[in-house]
Amino acid sequence: MKIAVVQTDPKHKDVEHNLGRMLESIDRTDAELLVFPELALTGYLFTAPEQAMPYARAIDSAEVNSIAAKCREVGKSIVFGHLELFGEKLFNSALVIDHRGETIGHYRKAHLFHFERLVFSPGDTGFRVFDLNLKSGEAIKLGVMICYDWRFPESARSLALQGADVIAIPSNIVTRTGMLHSVLQTRAFENKVIVAFADRVGAERGEHDGQASELTYRGESCIVNYNGELLAKLDDESEDIATAEIDIVSTRNKSFSELNNIFTDRRPDMY
Repeated sequence: MKIAVVQTDPKHKDVEHNLGRMLESIDRTDAELLVFPELALTGYLFTAPEQAMPYARAIDSAEVNSIAAKCREVGKSIVFGHLELFGEKLFNSALVIDHRGETIGHYRKAHLFHFERLVFSPGDTGFRVFDLNLKSGEAIKLGVMICYDWRFPESARSLALQGADVIAIPSNIVTRTGMLHSVLQTRAFENKVIVAFADRVGAERGEHDGQASELTYRGESCIVNYNGELLAKLDDESEDIATAEIDIVSTRNKSFSELNNIFTDRRPDMY
């Protein structure tokens, strides 16, 4: 089956514009599963809750319902980053919507990066694996993490131990470390899972304590096979979509010889 990562340049605080671009992107690929970046509807650079609050939405908002209707119309499933309003709290979240337009997955970011610690409540969902049935009839065990979670091996391992075939990672990466793809390839290899990493491009300006702040986003969205092979990769400045054919059945056999299995060989009592 075919999956896609969608690399966008959302306009900061322009939910209507970003929603329209997301809906257009869903039409631009024949992939059955699409992964969009972190905070895809709102942009990212908020440094205080009062800056973000006007743009936050509940998970049953009109905007989310519009995305769900599009998924239902075209028979595609998506994962996207969402600035979630829950009561008086803000969460950096991700939603999974299936081809029927049903929200089947909801994850709140566990590891908050930089200014996020001033804006969002720490995620409280834990790392979850969702049963995603595609329109074609293919069934996927889908894990979700967000951006900075990639720095923590426990994030991907906890999803893999729950049976994830694919780990979707909506992201807004700003660090320029040359290790990004190497780490993502390692996460895929060490857990024998497919990684779908959707980053954004462009730059945003904001303000913190009266001082101007600017972030430039890295892009380089990619899809990594379960053996660590880069199946697809985008550049660092273009809005684009990368697709890849994946084989999820092969991710489920964690053995690499008749005597070795990367999960049953683990020694948790020694760690």
